[in-house]
Amino acid sequence: MKARTKNVRILTIDVERQRGKWEIEQWDPYLPKFARMETMVRRPRIMCFAAKWFGEDEVIYADERGRNGRGTGGWRRMVQQMWELLEAADVVITFNGDRADLPWMNEEFKYAGLPKVLPPRSIDLYKQSKAVRDLPYKSLRYLAREFGSQQKLEHDGPDLWKLCLTGDQAAWDQMRAYNEQDVVATEALWLDELPWLDGRAHIGLLIGDGESKRCPNCGSTDLKALAKPARAFVREYQAFRCQECGTPLRTNFLVGTPQYTRGVR
Repeated sequence: MKARTKNVRILTIDVERQRGKWEIEQWDPYLPKFARMETMVRRPRIMCFAAKWFGEDEVIYADERGRNGRGTGGWRRMVQQMWELLEAADVVITFNGDRADLPWMNEEFKYAGLPKVLPPRSIDLYKQSKAVRDLPYKSLRYLAREFGSQQKLEHDGPDLWKLCLTGDQAAWDQMRAYNEQDVVATEALWLDELPWLDGRAHIGLLIGDGESKRCPNCGSTDLKALAKPARAFVREYQAFRCQECGTPLRTNFLVGTPQYTRGVR
């Protein structure tokens, strides 16, 4: 599957978050949801991230360690780099990013004293997949195995995050490989999912070269008119199918005669 992305900067990003720590008290049986604010010892935070520009081979990576493996200097550089990448992106691709990665990044930006990013258009592959199909598993691991050309890496489970807290270099190396592969797998899944996306990012509009008939998902101008119209409740539109990625789409103007009656509820 291809995407025509001239003039469009598309960023795939994935963050890894270190769990917070709370004091365990007898009257706080459910942590952290019902734990008092005063019992928090360490807030949850992003420990590292990986990102990739579509069309480029490099996977960008940064983590919270400074040059000596510790210190706020490393954290601030990491957060600043995340901010700059999002600010430069026209489209951001994530897996469950609308609920997790993007709000988590906004939290770090606030702590770092950075302004709100000019929001890129978001393609959340978890949300998009969940909206159109009912698979037995909805994880990136499952979708990548079933449909993607790249797979997720296995890791050592929660112990890996704990070992990173201690500064274990082997754990950090494994975390980096895991984080970077998630980005590669997410980008590959996006290309496979193109005809199933809802088109809200509208790559065609973002290309901005004066061409008004482009596929919203891949940007192609190779569109074939369909005999069957696309129907709303009381209106019809000319339907097309993108010959590049297979997305069904429609015009923004009406065809036929709209109906001015509808049932009463």
